Amino acid sequence: MMGGRVTMLYSLRFEPHEGWYRRAYNQARTLIDQGCEVTLLAWDRTCKSVSCENLGGLHIHRFQIPGGISRGPSNAPNHLRFNMAVYRHLRRNPGDVVHAFNVATMPVALAAARRAGCSTVADICEPDNFLGFWPKRYNQLVKIVDRVEKHLASKFDQVFVHNTHQVSRFREAGVERLVQVGSYPNRSLLCSRPRQCSDNRVVVGRLGSVYSNNGYEEIISGFRTLLSRRSTAADATSYRLRIAGNVFDNYAAEFDRLLEPLREHVDITGAYDVSELVSLYQQIDVSLLLYGKEAFGNVTPTKLFESMACGVPVVVSNTGDMPEVVRDADCGVVVDAEDPTSICEGIEKIAANPERLKQMSANAIRAADEKYTWEAVQEEFISAYRPLLS
Repeated sequence: MMGGRVTMLYSLRFEPHEGWYRRAYNQARTLIDQGCEVTLLAWDRTCKSVSCENLGGLHIHRFQIPGGISRGPSNAPNHLRFNMAVYRHLRRNPGDVVHAFNVATMPVALAAARRAGCSTVADICEPDNFLGFWPKRYNQLVKIVDRVEKHLASKFDQVFVHNTHQVSRFREAGVERLVQVGSYPNRSLLCSRPRQCSDNRVVVGRLGSVYSNNGYEEIISGFRTLLSRRSTAADATSYRLRIAGNVFDNYAAEFDRLLEPLREHVDITGAYDVSELVSLYQQIDVSLLLYGKEAFGNVTPTKLFESMACGVPVVVSNTGDMPEVVRDADCGVVVDAEDPTSICEGIEKIAANPERLKQMSANAIRAADEKYTWEAVQEEFISAYRPLLS
C-alpha cells in the first residue's frame, strides 16, 4: 500500500462514453486500491456534465469552460482559461503528485508542482496528439508542439507512454524516467469463446469517434472497392459495414457525402455508452483499424486491444505497433490503408475462410488475456509510481 494524494489533469470532460478515458480511470482505480486519494480535474467544454461527482472512489471536478475540439490554435483562449482554473485549484490543493495527461496539461502541471514542491507525472498516451485533430494548415505548428512536448517530458519525475514508437522518440530526446504502459481494456471485456462467422454474410466495422483523418475515409474507400468486387464474385457472400460512434459536428457533412453511395450497405450507430462495447463488438465479424499517412501515423489505438479482447479479427494499417501486435498474435491482416484494393483483399483473406476467422478470434482472445489487459501491466505502473509517494 502506498497512500498519498494524487491530482490528475485531463483536458477533456472525462465522461465514460464510447470507452474513452479507460486508461486514466484504470490508473486512478489502481492508485485508489493502493490507498491513495485521487482527484481528477477535467475540462467540460460543452458545459453540460455534472461539475463534481465521485466515480468509484475517484473524485472528479469539471471546470465548465466553453471550448471546441480539433479547432487548432483558435481554441487557445479557452485553453488558457482552463489552465488558469487548474492552477488556482492546485495552489489550494497541491497533493503529493500532479499527474498530467498529454501535452495540453503538462505546462500547468510543472508550474503548479514546482511551486508546491510535489512530484510530477506526464502520461503521454496519445502519440502525435494534434496531428490528426488539427486542420492540415497547422502542421508546422504541430511539429513545434511535438518538440515542446519532448522538452517538457524531460522535466517530469516520471513519464508513462503508450507504445514502443513513443519509447524510442522520448529516449532519443533524453527522457530517462520512462515506462511503457499500454492503454488496455480490463479483463471484464474478454470474450469467453471465439466467434463463429456465417458462410454468406460478413459484417465489417469500426467503433470510435468519427472525425476527419481518423481512418474513416480509408474504411469507406476500401469498403466501396469491396462491394464493387463482390458484384462479379462467384460466391454469394454479402458484406455490411457497421460504424458506431459520435460524429464530430465539423465532419458530419463530409461523412454523409462519403457514405451516400453506400447507404443500403451501411449501418450507423451514434454515440454509445461504455457499457455497450461488448454487445457492439459482438455485431462485427472483422474490425477495421485503418489510418492513412495524414492521420495518426504512429498511434496504436485502444480499439485494437478492445477488438482482440472481444475476439474480433482485425484488418490494420502499417501504423504504430499494430503490425507487430497483430502478426505476433496471428489475429488479423496488415494492409496498405491508402490502397483500397489492399484493404479489400485483407478483408476477404479473413472472411473467406470461416475456420480461419474462428482461429484468429481464439488467438486474439488468448493474446489479450496474456499481454494486453490492464491487469497484465498494472504492476509495472504501481512499481513506477511507488517511489513518488514513498
